[in-house]
Amino acid sequence: MYRGALLDHTASSLAPVVDAVAALSCEALKADTSTAFSFTDSGDGCSDKDVTYVSSVMKCDQVDNIPIVHGRLRSLYKSVHSSTRIAVNSSTPFANGNGSVSEDLTGLFSSLARALKNLGKSSWHRAHICLKGFENHNLYPTLVDSFNAGCPGLDRLNNSIKDATKFELEDKYVESLHEIYILSKAVRKILSWEATISFISLEGSMKGEEGID
Repeated sequence: MYRGALLDHTASSLAPVVDAVAALSCEALKADTSTAFSFTDSGDGCSDKDVTYVSSVMKCDQVDNIPIVHGRLRSLYKSVHSSTRIAVNSSTPFANGNGSVSEDLTGLFSSLARALKNLGKSSWHRAHICLKGFENHNLYPTLVDSFNAGCPGLDRLNNSIKDATKFELEDKYVESLHEIYILSKAVRKILSWEATISFISLEGSMKGEEGID
């Protein structure tokens, strides 16, 4: 159960920063935001308010699924966080991670895991696009090499999902939660790379505009 609480804490640290990191990338990529994201409330109360919220505070059409990916993460995190708090404070025994409560939480975290994978995939692609610009102009070759060596790849994200699902099907809920935690750490690392590359790209653009060598 402590793994569930730890994973809940890890997910909560991602939610406040993902929009800002993606916005940095969009700025670095000079994405056209004039027609980005037109999510609106349907008027019948059935719209996804989290998707609408994200689209209202950040616009970028370089990767047009950002509102969906970030909004889904925000929505699922709220559900997981609430359920985790209830489980942690519950007097129901957890049977060393193999009880019905652990099974239920693992199911919730499985949905969150897929949202995390999509977030990591989206972030990786934006970072990769920025790096392609560096490669085309023969800039920061060391950074490109470092990214290729140090940033988790898409295969790592997919493998974590496969392993977590396998453990869940085998009723190994502790192992499944641990694999999702490993996935969340990989996503955090990808986001860190995206932020770093975006800052460097923006700094280079400003120097170019100012004529600084």
